[in-house]
Amino acid sequence: TTVEQNLNAAPADLKTGQFLSIVGTGDAFGNILASSIIARTQPQQNNFTQPAGGSFTPGGRPGNTGNESFPRGGNNGFQFVSGNRTAGTLEAINGNTLSLTNFQGEPVTVTVDAQTTVQLTLSRSITDLKTGESVTALARPDSNGNLGAFSIVVR
Repeated sequence: TTVEQNLNAAPADLKTGQFLSIVGTGDAFGNILASSIIARTQPQQNNFTQPAGGSFTPGGRPGNTGNESFPRGGNNGFQFVSGNRTAGTLEAINGNTLSLTNFQGEPVTVTVDAQTTVQLTLSRSITDLKTGESVTALARPDSNGNLGAFSIVVR
């Protein structure tokens, strides 16, 4: 079971090596102006299985027809670039410009501004949880119908 806590932060709190999931507005060159960023120390393990032959068709990215398929690559969360989203490892920070490497090994440029929101996702231990904390749990039923949590997020 993974236990994580989400904290509000600022672009100045980002550090190289973090995995970023970004939502924003893309331009004709593939650059993105970020509206929101979620930062974590590693790609999210979503524990969902993609059907054989499945793919993500983003459309939306300037220059794409919407018919292109980009492989997701298994259980590593966001692994695509489209006009509204990108994800990858933060390689460098230069002022308000972030340089990422996506899962295909391609460079992606992201710009942040005063309206960009940032959320840091920190790992925690299940023993750190306290009575009264607000949590969201993702669970699967076992053969008896009992739910077993595989992910807990502290809000």
